[in-house]
This record gives sequence, C-alpha cells and structure tokens, in this order.
Amino acid sequence: MNTKGKNPSGVPKLLVDFLSYVENTTDAFAKKSGEAKLRIIHEKVTGLKRSRKWEGRYMRLGEYIDREVRIGIEEGIREKWEETREKVTEQVTEEVTEEVTERITEEITEKITKNASQRILNLTCQMVVNGEGKLISRLSKEPAFLEEMFQKYHL
Repeated sequence: MNTKGKNPSGVPKLLVDFLSYVENTTDAFAKKSGEAKLRIIHEKVTGLKRSRKWEGRYMRLGEYIDREVRIGIEEGIREKWEETREKVTEQVTEEVTEEVTERITEEITEKITKNASQRILNLTCQMVVNGEGKLISRLSKEPAFLEEMFQKYHL
C-alpha cells in the first residue's frame, strides 16, 4: 500500500483519502474530502507548518541531514581518491621499474658486447703480430683455448 496506489477497492475510504492527502496537503483537498478526521489532521499539519518552534526544528533537521550527506560524500570521495591513488602508484611503479630494468639490461648488454668485441679484436691482433694467426680459428671452437689466449696476452 502506498500513496501511488491505483486500486482503492477493499481499502477503507478514510485511508484512501489520507494517502491522497499525504500527496496533496492543501486546504482545498482537505475541505474536498469531507472527512472530519482528515480536516483535524490538516489543521494540525497547518499549525505545525506555521509554528516557528517546529520550523526551526525542521530547518535544523534539514541542516543536519545535509551536513551528514555532505560528510558521507566527502568521506566516500576521500576513500575513493586514496584507493585510486594507491592503484595508480602501484601501476606506475611497476611500469617504471619494468622500463628502467629493460633499459639498464640493454645498456649493460651493449657494453658487454662492445667490451667483448674489443677484447676479441685486441686478441686477434696480438696473435697475428706474434705469429699465431693460424690459431685464430680455434678461438671460436674452444672456449678453454680462448681463455688461455686472453691470459697469455693479459686481456
């Protein structure tokens, strides 16, 4: 049962009139209904609406509700902000860490490759100068021989 009901059958007329009155609390509606009890209710409602005391209480209640709603909204926004900030920070940290790791790995690999190439070049030059050019083909096939030659030529 509510004030928007469309089927008043089986419901007492006074209740139907009262629910309609709740939707339309005007003097005209109260007089039109013809129910004495409804007119008494209307007089009380009208009196309360005119009362400064009740008007003040109603206003304070409205202010209290507004303040509580505002506080709730602010708290919700603050919580959502913190949650979002944490997620974004975590995501950005992961992305930056991944990118930095990738760059450092590339740089180190490049330097190692450069150093290794330079070292091999120096070794082959030393071997040619010292008459060991025929042994150069063994360097790529025999890792132990490569190390032996690096040590021999202090590279």
